[in-house]
Amino acid sequence: TGGHPTTRLCLEALEHLVRPGMVVADIGTGSSILSLAAARLGARRVYATDIDLLPRKIARENVARNGLDDVISVLEMDDFDAAARDCDVVVANIVANTIIELAPGLPARLKPGGIFVASGIVDNHRDLVSDALRSVGLMPVDARGEDMWVCLVSRLEPDSTADAEPLALAARALPPIGSESDAWAS
Repeated sequence: TGGHPTTRLCLEALEHLVRPGMVVADIGTGSSILSLAAARLGARRVYATDIDLLPRKIARENVARNGLDDVISVLEMDDFDAAARDCDVVVANIVANTIIELAPGLPARLKPGGIFVASGIVDNHRDLVSDALRSVGLMPVDARGEDMWVCLVSRLEPDSTADAEPLALAARALPPIGSESDAWAS
């Protein structure tokens, strides 16, 4: 519904970024609200996926219910990996750990100058995620917050080189997902 702050932050970012004819990828699509928004904003093609089967099923139903099957493809992970390349915008409204884990593969999903929108990040993990993104050539463009949540917008700089050290530091700094020490809400 867009009721959660992280979803609202992503929707606001997409509203400013998506232009007619763009190609967008939605990683961790859930109900597909961000994919639907990108399509309604004029994206020519939207590739969406989620690690879980049930959200992919629900996303497909929502896409069909909105009559956007010709624009949005909700794909299994392997198919998404093959299709979601050379995108103008990639959006991921997921937790900081997963964004850091995905960071090395993001440049291959974006065209040079493409934009990555990341949310689901608590404010105290902002710098870790930003450093991880910077380490793979995604330079900060904008950051917005609501309550304890942050949305980071980064641009893929052409000819940037990866620096594995900040990425490794960021990955080690956060507790594993699902651990008792996972402090996403603290």
